[in-house]
Amino acid sequence: MKRIYRLWSEHLSWSYFDHPPLIAWILAAVRQFFELFGPKTIVGTVQDLALVRLPAAFLTVAFGLSMANWLHRRGFNRKSAIGGTFAVLTVPLFAAGGALFTPDSLVIPCYWLAFTAWERALSSSKRKHALHFGIWLGLGLLSKYSMILILLPVLLSLRESSSRKKDASSLISLLRFRL
Repeated sequence: MKRIYRLWSEHLSWSYFDHPPLIAWILAAVRQFFELFGPKTIVGTVQDLALVRLPAAFLTVAFGLSMANWLHRRGFNRKSAIGGTFAVLTVPLFAAGGALFTPDSLVIPCYWLAFTAWERALSSSKRKHALHFGIWLGLGLLSKYSMILILLPVLLSLRESSSRKKDASSLISLLRFRL
């Protein structure tokens, strides 16, 4: 973890020089939690640096569970789904994301959850999935600006399906609301 993220967590803002604020907000929440409920000797010590890695570990576990569940819903048996998830989580980018708390360790689960929400929105007529897509898109944009690139495959998927005019109007409404 860069020291700058910790500094940001002590001086919260809506944005920083070249990063969105979500990493600072999460670090501030974790530190505040342990200041209120943890042993008083931890905050401001070496253990404090370890505590701010907890969100990365939590996000990695949540990402892995979500991926295993997604694979299982696609027809893979549990053993294959867990094996596939383990294979993905051992890729260096994901493995490092479980130990280091960076904007990438935030944006990757947001990408994944936005894609799965969009997939559900296309296959179902329920608007809640489009809302979930918007929530994950928003959180992803608060973690790293490159999250905007998810809109390319989303717009291409709308273009491919001419029967998705209702989905297109929902997405346009959602984007208007976000902007």
